Order: sequence, then structure tokens, then C-alpha cells
Amino acid sequence: MIVRDLYDLHFARSWEAFVQLRDAIVRRWFTDSALVGFTKYMCGQWLYWRFSCWLAFATPCGYATTNNPAETFNASLKRDYTLRRRLKMGALLRELSSSCPSTSESPKTFMTTPVPASTLTRRAQDMKCASLLSMSEGQDLGFTCAGAPQVIRVLSMCPLHITVAPNKRTEEGIAVSAQMGSSYARKEVEGQPWGGWPVDVQQQ
Repeated sequence: MIVRDLYDLHFARSWEAFVQLRDAIVRRWFTDSALVGFTKYMCGQWLYWRFSCWLAFATPCGYATTNNPAETFNASLKRDYTLRRRLKMGALLRELSSSCPSTSESPKTFMTTPVPASTLTRRAQDMKCASLLSMSEGQDLGFTCAGAPQVIRVLSMCPLHITVAPNKRTEEGIAVSAQMGSSYARKEVEGQPWGGWPVDVQQQ
């Protein structure tokens, strides 16, 4: 229940929707005596504090919706330089200084437009092969590719979930490389408009 509620909060579509959902979730959590301590912590540290940029709706359209997009860069520093150790200030500054030349010489191209992650591409391909992605009825793909209309509607269906022995854990019945958590996968179809998601084939 907690994980499901946190995903719902993280993907709230607006601040007003977040506040409404937050208040309902907090009331529900407080009804469970085992969650009172956890609820007080969440209210004091995350849900009612001024720092709210961990929310997905606080991120501009087309940009990463992680808790903090800078964490991707921080992960490389922890992996390659600090080795996930807690360093004193002097040692930390030396490690950060040594990272500057290699980062500046990195051949990785700086992208100015959103690029889908390889995991997302694999997932879309596997879902298409499993007939979980399809165009809405009444659309002609050839006519669409010719230039009009620019927006098509794509229907998305949830993959089947299978139980994995011996711990009774469930996972999606598609390739491991394209799997995601059940709570995250639920968001793929939640709120899907009748007729499917509108997709701009030119702007993407």
C-alpha cells in the first residue's frame, strides 16, 4: 500500500492534485497504528515541507522525471571517484578536481533534445512484439506517414504478471531487459484516454 501511494504522489499531475491526494493518503495511513511513526516522518520530512522538487510534475515536459536529474551525474562521481566512501572535505575536493579533466574530455555528445533511454526503447519493442502496443482503430499508418495527421493514438495494455517461485514475487511476462516494477508499469495505462494516448509522430 505504501509503495503504491508513494508512486501515486510522485506522479501527481499538478500541485492541486498532489495536495488532494496527499491529504487522503495521510488520513488513510493514520488509521493504521503500525504506520503512525512512518506517517509522521513522511509528513515532517517530505509531504508538508517547502522542498517539493522530488515530485514529477515539478519537472518541465521533455526532461527527466527522476527525484533529481543531477543524481545521474552524482552516480558517476560515487562510482568512479569517491567509491561510495564518506570523505573529508580536503579529500573530496581532490577527487572532484581529478574528475574535471576526464569529464571535459568525455566524447559523449551533449544532447539538446530528449533521447529515449535504451531500456525504454527495448520495452516499447517488446510490448509491440507482444501486441501490447497498437494503433487505435480507424487509423491508416501509411496515410499518417505521408504527412497528415501528425498525431496518432496508441493503445497500451499492461503485460501479464507471473508469480516467481519460491518467494512468490511477481514480475512482468516480458523480457527481463524491458521489465519494470509493477507500480511503475501501472502508470503506463492509468488515466489512458479512450482511444489511446495521443502521439505526435513528428515532435515525438
